[in-house]
Amino acid sequence: YPALLACVPSKNNQQTFEIWARKKGGAIARWARRRRFTALAGSAVLITASLLGLVQLRVQDNIAEYFSPRHPVRAQLEYLQQHGIGIYAAELVLSYRNHNLETANEEPAGFQNPTSQQRLAHLSGLLRSQPLVYGAVSSGDLIESAVQSILVEGEINDNIRWMALGMMQTAPESRNVLQALVTPDGLNARITLLVPMLSFNQIQPLFRQVIAQAKEIFPDAETWITGQFPLILQ
Repeated sequence: YPALLACVPSKNNQQTFEIWARKKGGAIARWARRRRFTALAGSAVLITASLLGLVQLRVQDNIAEYFSPRHPVRAQLEYLQQHGIGIYAAELVLSYRNHNLETANEEPAGFQNPTSQQRLAHLSGLLRSQPLVYGAVSSGDLIESAVQSILVEGEINDNIRWMALGMMQTAPESRNVLQALVTPDGLNARITLLVPMLSFNQIQPLFRQVIAQAKEIFPDAETWITGQFPLILQ
């Protein structure tokens, strides 16, 4: 505290600055009064330059267009997109957090059961069929891949999916991946979407269609889209 007090200008210094500022302000005012045309012309030039700069302002929600067309960053981003590689990620969230779920057939409620995992895989498959969705990954896709690795012959049924789900929950690495897509209580799940670089007006209809498809398959769940890409746009 004493050190801060030492940094405060003394009253004499403040008075000196006020005298200097008053003299400079008076000198500028006298100059402007003697040269009114020059002062007005200079003000007009500054106002015109400000207006010209103002009309150049624009809201840009496509990160690639921040760079010039010949910039290497923009060229590389466009190259990836032209080859079907999603640049941005958005997260479709499905939640039963505010619902009172009743279990059937002694299956865990929410998404921690084979039926829900199969529906998640079906939903992510539908989303991948969208032209503007370059990729979609859900926990259901992981379970289906695990089923294919353990199924030798016969049809896929809930018992096989239970086995695959248990196998993934047992191994630490696969359990961590699974918990990144479904919460341990099974009340929340997410599907990661890979989408191209588009403006907010272009991507918003896609997000509405994604939510509509999720509602068809999970009518009782709350659905919304979050993630880095939509948050940047908003």
